[in-house]
Amino acid sequence: MKLRWSIIAIGTACVAVSTLPPDRVIPPWINSALAAQDKTSRTTESPILRTETMTRAKNRLGHLDRLSDRLDGNFVANNLQPLFLDGSTPASDQPPGALAMGTDVASQIESHSGRDALGSLAERIDFDSANGSFPTQDRATERAISIWVHGTRQSIDNRIADDGFNPGLNGDVIAVDTGVDYRIDTSTIVGVALGWGSTASDIASRQTLYRENNVTFSPYFLTRMTDWLKLNGSLGIGSSDITRTGLSSSYENTSSSMTYSGSVGFDAEQNLGQTPLSLRLSGNLISARESYGKHFTPNGEIVSGHVATSTLFDSEAEARYRIEMGEHIFTPFFGENQTMSVLNEGFGRDQSRRYFTGTDYAYTPLSLNASLQAFREFNPGEETYEGIKGELRFSTKLPRDYGTLQPFLNTERDTDAVKVGGGIDHYWSEFAGHVGVQINQTVTFDQTDKDPLSGLVTLSFNM
Repeated sequence: MKLRWSIIAIGTACVAVSTLPPDRVIPPWINSALAAQDKTSRTTESPILRTETMTRAKNRLGHLDRLSDRLDGNFVANNLQPLFLDGSTPASDQPPGALAMGTDVASQIESHSGRDALGSLAERIDFDSANGSFPTQDRATERAISIWVHGTRQSIDNRIADDGFNPGLNGDVIAVDTGVDYRIDTSTIVGVALGWGSTASDIASRQTLYRENNVTFSPYFLTRMTDWLKLNGSLGIGSSDITRTGLSSSYENTSSSMTYSGSVGFDAEQNLGQTPLSLRLSGNLISARESYGKHFTPNGEIVSGHVATSTLFDSEAEARYRIEMGEHIFTPFFGENQTMSVLNEGFGRDQSRRYFTGTDYAYTPLSLNASLQAFREFNPGEETYEGIKGELRFSTKLPRDYGTLQPFLNTERDTDAVKVGGGIDHYWSEFAGHVGVQINQTVTFDQTDKDPLSGLVTLSFNM
């Protein structure tokens, strides 16, 4: 009983933090840093740490979602694995050492398409025995050990400080994590993960290119407290090598850093009695602290050792209502997702909200599935981002036990562009696997997209 009340208290505190008004002062548990008057020597690493923290957490939380479904005896669909990369950029358009992997020898991938190729691959690395998509692993819920590898790429969000200072950040973070965990009993799982991360960002205010290679060790756990409530948490310790290079000068400086992080999260889902209404609430509180060694600025100034901190809270609430009308099944839904972050180094606090609503539709005789969703996102200091997206998928069995074909169409229209795509998936019947072809077309309203057409051939197996 005491443990249950502790969990309720943690959840209440997380919700309270996420609902603080935007003009509220920074909470006292966040370290405040006085910004240096010299804009070339003031520290600007906390916005980068914010993106790195979100990227590292995304890999781990993706696996925890799979484990959560596994505890309930459910399995979700596999993510597709790539045969060809998209989003490539010619080597002439890439900065020197674009892969930023800490070596002096350019790889074949780098000479072909640079960092974009690495990011494209990382986004699709998704092997997870909790979902039955790792070689030699089956989908049995009674298997005690799970192994997984996930990859993510995320753009760095440039943040303007409270005093108006704009660091001019422009880059991304690529992270690949792998881990193994063990199910102690039917409701508790513990594991360890090892992650590699690569950060590359221009800092316009300093006219430098910031590169960071990071290795992180992280133990984690997942436990089901009740039939409707799960709790997860993790700790992390990482070491980084950092290189700062002048964009238009011969300046180059190296240093190192240590990162300590921790997270706690909850996931609650409840069906309301005998009604077809279900409610789901989830949230994660993630805090990171990175200690940097001293380094020199392009003008020769010394920046002493300092600490960047980033605290994030991400929550989502969703309601779904299932309506059955004979062979037609409608599932309307609506919800909200919000993310709040608090940074030191004078960057303060921000909060973004995303509202979404739509419906899923299924027609069982034809194996027809459709989905339609509208969304609107509010970010401080930016215009409202809104759009609508939908997908139509049809399934048919081939004669002579040749498997199943699933042609599909999808479209999305947002504030900036219209995206239209389609393809076909072929699922084999003799063994668990599939091959798919997908083509996407993007048209931006300002006609700035130079290569709007992309294709992807995919292959996956369940062993």
